[in-house]
Amino acid sequence: MTENKRNYRHGFTGTPIYRRWARMVERCHNPEHPAYARYGARGIQVCPRWRVSFGVFLHDMGEMPFPDAQIDRIDNARGYERGNCRWVTRTQNMNNRTDNRYIEHGGEKLTLADWGRRTGIAPATIAQRIKKGWSVDRALTEPVKKTLARIVVHGN
Repeated sequence: MTENKRNYRHGFTGTPIYRRWARMVERCHNPEHPAYARYGARGIQVCPRWRVSFGVFLHDMGEMPFPDAQIDRIDNARGYERGNCRWVTRTQNMNNRTDNRYIEHGGEKLTLADWGRRTGIAPATIAQRIKKGWSVDRALTEPVKKTLARIVVHGN
């Protein structure tokens, strides 16, 4: 029996959890996948048990606990395997990226994106301020100046 027929029998084909599993396998094991360079080419693999069986993956991970849940690797240096994966929100998953920029302020170390959410200042603005030589404190606390757009009226 082929893998596709075996996976079809579980009744999950086309569901969000099945799509999460299929994309995970693709980005780690298909060199043609757009994200392969960040996963498979770096040695990130799906454990053999999960790679060949959606049912085993489902048994180990359980159902998605909420809509739009994403699979997160706890240790980004390791692959997708039981004990190294969990269901998280998109925000939690983005905070576990290897290329995040962290800023420490007031005894807290948060990502640039988290500071943006907390302060209401766009992360790009915070980054630009620090790049210009502002202190972290000033970059995170000085309100953004609102500028009025100049309205040009043509004719009378």
